[in-house]
Amino acid sequence: MKTLPRLVCSSLFALSVLAHSARAEDSSKARDLLDKLVDKASQAASKVETKSKGLWQRTKENFKTSREDYTKRASSALITMDAEIQALLESGASVTSRDYFKTRIESLKQHLDYTKREMDRLKEQPSEEAFRVKQKSFDRTLGALGDAIDLAKEEAGL
Repeated sequence: MKTLPRLVCSSLFALSVLAHSARAEDSSKARDLLDKLVDKASQAASKVETKSKGLWQRTKENFKTSREDYTKRASSALITMDAEIQALLESGASVTSRDYFKTRIESLKQHLDYTKREMDRLKEQPSEEAFRVKQKSFDRTLGALGDAIDLAKEEAGL
């Protein structure tokens, strides 16, 4: 969600620089650059909207899912994410030898461990109401972990 405001701000900054420095002969270049910036901003906005709509839809569905089914699905997701992190380590991609990427993998492991502890706390909730309140926070944690894994996989070319 933070990507779109950064993109908009950088686009506006670029536009202001172009407006001040553009001469008559550079106006077509400025228009081309403006068109590219608008296109990139539109693409980023559609990605953010699609992702957040999907997350909201899943969250609404999760609240309708029984406690038992939800914990089974969440446990399965954690197992899958653990396997994805392991696959990143063993992928052999050139990026995996870089120190910053090794740190990212370690961070993903720590995030996974934290999420597993949160899952245990979620299962311990005594009432349905307390479970649903904790579930909302857990969904965000699980979603953030999934997003972080997706970014790492994208960088590794997987």
